[in-house]
Amino acid sequence: MRWRIEEVLGYAATHSFGLRSATGIPLYSMIFATDHHAGERIMSHLYRKAVEEQPQMRAEALARLEDERDAKAGRPGLFDAIPRQLGPLPPYRHEPPQPPYWLSTSSQSR
Repeated sequence: MRWRIEEVLGYAATHSFGLRSATGIPLYSMIFATDHHAGERIMSHLYRKAVEEQPQMRAEALARLEDERDAKAGRPGLFDAIPRQLGPLPPYRHEPPQPPYWLSTSSQSR
């Protein structure tokens, strides 16, 4: 998708950031497209910050899920579950988009 936004629509740069559920299942990817260097700097900064904050948010969501499961099973805790310490995600780094697989495979077969 990012390759098409840049190559077909003509944007100068695109950034992508994937979001996952509390259990780690991919939910969606946000794509930001810009023609201006200021937009690229801003989104790089915001995506880096999101990567830093995401483990804590995920840990809190997992703790809430644990509380909900316990309550549903009829064994509510005396205290709220404590969010576990999750390891950090790799730092955000802008990667250029890759062409669609059909373009890369068709050029190899020729």
